[in-house]
Amino acid sequence: PLFAKLRRIVLFTSTAPWLYAQAGYEPVNRPDYTWTIGRPDIYKQARRTEK
Repeated sequence: PLFAKLRRIVLFTSTAPWLYAQAGYEPVNRPDYTWTIGRPDIYKQARRTEK
């Protein structure tokens, strides 16, 4: 539940790239090394639901 509130999640790993791709991570540099999930508008969406 905590991750659902974050704008960006970064993962550093050199194993199982297929698993992270299935979970929604996208490679940043060097495939299989740095992965990220970015949701740039998450805070705007939260403000709309609070009103």
